[in-house]
Amino acid sequence: HFHNDYGMASANTVEAVLAGADEAHVTVMGVGDRNGIADLYEVVAVLEDIHGIDLGVDRSKLNSLYSYFSKVAGLRLPWRHPLSEEARTIRAGVHQSMAVEKPEGYMPEKKLRHDVENPVFEIGVYASHKLIAYLTGLPPTDPKARSTTEALARKAREKNGRLSISDIKEVLKDELGIEVDNNRLSRFFGGEKVYILAKLNPRFDPAKIYETLISWDDVESVDEVYGDADLVVVGRMRLSSQNLVERFRDIFAEAIDDLKVLVAD
Repeated sequence: HFHNDYGMASANTVEAVLAGADEAHVTVMGVGDRNGIADLYEVVAVLEDIHGIDLGVDRSKLNSLYSYFSKVAGLRLPWRHPLSEEARTIRAGVHQSMAVEKPEGYMPEKKLRHDVENPVFEIGVYASHKLIAYLTGLPPTDPKARSTTEALARKAREKNGRLSISDIKEVLKDELGIEVDNNRLSRFFGGEKVYILAKLNPRFDPAKIYETLISWDDVESVDEVYGDADLVVVGRMRLSSQNLVERFRDIFAEAIDDLKVLVAD
């Protein structure tokens, strides 16, 4: 039962198990007194992937478990955590090149198998021309792949370093004259961060709507508030007809008196 005073609770727990400990205490996200104890994922994954010790935990369920627990507990999964959104987001061009050619050369093969359905990419000033070639179907040696990547980098500098999916679509259309399929864009780049502010009809209980929303994988957090809105929902809006915003509108149509949607730039 190690505490995380120096950020070593999970590592110490792994070493204790390897040394023969019969019982080890872990929690989801390492939640515990003060700054917590050993983290369930960090112990289970290391023992299984590196040391070949299977503790019988279904790894395929851990992503959804951590996401759900994070929302229920009101604790954002830290960016450094191995299951965070940031942990599967690749920004550096050299890493993007590796990930499109041979993902297991950059991320551990067992992690890709168990924990990361597919990496997502962020287009900024250091984007890879090989990623853009793969996205658009161009050969990596085609000069248009490089010139388009350079155009994306220029746009990223104008936008303080990061491009939205809408920005990427615009540049690809201007440079190559093509419309990339929305599903393909969503698979590569995830979705836009979106804030939904909902004012509800008093006949409807916000708590029941809250319970439904926290079960959705594309919802990051839900807060009940007072004032001009009753619920503030933060999530990822993918480019599809059943994205988070449209689903919210469809399912809770009768309960919504007013809805405001803010998309992060």
